[in-house]
Amino acid sequence: MRDPVRRFSLLLLLASLACGREDVSEAPSALQTPPRAEGEALTRLDEGRAIHVRVQAAPEGADPDRVVSLRVDGFPELDGTDALDATYVGEGVAVLGVDHRLRYLASPGAEPVELDAQVEPPLSSQGTHLVYARGEMPFFAIVKAEPSTGALEALTEPTRSCWSPAVAATGEVAYVCTAEGRPRLFVHDGQERALPTERFPTSALAPHFDGRRLAFTDETGAVVLDVRDGSAITVDEDAGAIFGDATGLVVTGIDGALRPLEVTP
Repeated sequence: MRDPVRRFSLLLLLASLACGREDVSEAPSALQTPPRAEGEALTRLDEGRAIHVRVQAAPEGADPDRVVSLRVDGFPELDGTDALDATYVGEGVAVLGVDHRLRYLASPGAEPVELDAQVEPPLSSQGTHLVYARGEMPFFAIVKAEPSTGALEALTEPTRSCWSPAVAATGEVAYVCTAEGRPRLFVHDGQERALPTERFPTSALAPHFDGRRLAFTDETGAVVLDVRDGSAITVDEDAGAIFGDATGLVVTGIDGALRPLEVTP
């Protein structure tokens, strides 16, 4: 979204970029921080694969799209590509170009297939599921895609303003929509329901959703919500970006290194 929330998100990401290359030798064996070059930030983790980006400088006095330069593990042909976002989907990778067109590479070296247009970041994926917002300011619908088949399903009406979706491995989707003049969190698991919470994502990165818990970053750090009642399970004010990993939920610290997020049972 081209608004103050996005500008705040960009400041958070730029702060993480200033840390440079971290020493990963002291990281626990079960949680290794992927090596990154100076100026890079981690944006995706997927079973040992990682996507890093460099944020491109924005024109002075403008509020443009957040353009990043990609480095994608397993897809060397994408390294250095300018994009709005990218995420792994199954064995492939979805890339949102600076033209707001969404393309999918089913495997390394594969010809990109265009899935959709007028797409807004961030992208969210788990397994073969991919979700995103589609439209033009101020109206954005949440769309679920199956890149392997090209099937698209709009979960919300295009006359609403919705963003920051997160998809669970089982297909449920959480997202933010403007309702009654303010942002509200919703979950779509066959039908839409609102969550009784005042918290919502403000990071440029997609939230993480496991069907019961929704984890994201807002102005106070990392927060984990129970989507059954909207209650906050965990809040970590020292956390940066948040990811789902084989070890559980992990976050980046001030130095850019990964550490486990302690989640209350």
